[in-house]
Amino acid sequence: MAKTLQTIMIVDETSETSKYFIEVSAEVSQLNTIGIFFSYTEAIAFVANNAVDLIVFDIMLENALEAASLLQEICPSAFRIVLLNSLCDPSRLIRAIQLEADAYLMKPFHITSLRNRCRDLLFVAEHFLEKKTVVVQTFLTFAVLVNGEEISLRGKAKEILAYLIWKHGAFAGRQEIESVVWPEKEFDTNRQHNTYYNAIKRLEESLNAAGISDLLKRTPTGCSLDTDMITRCDYYEWESSSSVHYDWNDFLIEFSWSDNFKNQFNVNKERSIHER
Repeated sequence: MAKTLQTIMIVDETSETSKYFIEVSAEVSQLNTIGIFFSYTEAIAFVANNAVDLIVFDIMLENALEAASLLQEICPSAFRIVLLNSLCDPSRLIRAIQLEADAYLMKPFHITSLRNRCRDLLFVAEHFLEKKTVVVQTFLTFAVLVNGEEISLRGKAKEILAYLIWKHGAFAGRQEIESVVWPEKEFDTNRQHNTYYNAIKRLEESLNAAGISDLLKRTPTGCSLDTDMITRCDYYEWESSSSVHYDWNDFLIEFSWSDNFKNQFNVNKERSIHER
């Protein structure tokens, strides 16, 4: 599975760097620019609440060196591309090098240089970085754990993810999800759409904060899951092995709609879990 780098930039608003990066992002689909900032104050507030994989920052901005160190503390695993300037004084240049960033570019630079550095980091991310462990629990309490820590999921965002887990990665259209998650609601069309999109947005934010944003595959008409990212799911194990013992009555008990799907489930009804 291709790795996507959630990327932010902190640059001088008068420079062409942001324009260059937007062009590179358009060419390299695995770069997802989620923020462009013209001050470190805004950027620090953003990374404190969002998962970021790549930070491109200009060392010539005010308080840049101090802020760069703080950004490294907040998101130590993020790649960093430092933008230097030929007019940079030697002491600032030395301190910038001491940051031990993943790449340096001297302004003015050609867009090809930026593109190549980004592709180099993508290669490293795909082939050498440790993958996250994603464990899904569906029996009794529904939960998703990333590297052993349960991620924050609430309300309908949690319910939509549970339904997509049940779908085994198959695509679910917006209307299908609405009919399952909001079965008794009769909204007007615009309000119903807004409710759905707000829930999907909250789900994306939770996955992004946990560093597994690629798990959810969203299109304008619906969404699905990349189940290859799931290390272990008790439901998938139970479904594929007669040696795994769970009580089917405990499956997704938090959600009323699960009863309907339990009745439709294609298993031998004569054989209960306890008879396996």
